[in-house]
Amino acid sequence: MNRIFFIALALFALMAGFLPSQTYAMDHAQHAACIQECNTCGKKCEDTIAYCKKKGGSHVEAKHIAALEDCVIACKNSETFMKRGSSLMNKACALCEEACRKCAEACDTFKDDKVMKDCADECRKCADSCKKMQES
Repeated sequence: MNRIFFIALALFALMAGFLPSQTYAMDHAQHAACIQECNTCGKKCEDTIAYCKKKGGSHVEAKHIAALEDCVIACKNSETFMKRGSSLMNKACALCEEACRKCAEACDTFKDDKVMKDCADECRKCADSCKKMQES
């Protein structure tokens, strides 16, 4: 008897919106994926900065390094805002999306450099993830 009561109560609570829905679970998974993507992208850009400094030449032009550094900072901030569940996380994700897209464009200028291509690809993945977070 108690078992049936609790099942009925749980079904009522779910239908009334008191329990997390499948949408919540999907949003939570998307949230976690974006946090991970920001972490991965930030690390990739840090590694790329080190690579560029070793490579020298046009790889260390101020504008290019600034794009990479902006991306690192934006990714870390976005990740932190999301982990805290801040009401400003959508704005942080919007900034991160923009920084990642600019960084990808900067890295794309090095046509025959696999490290730069990999960085650009990772930045685009992160930008897409941040865009989805803003839409949810």
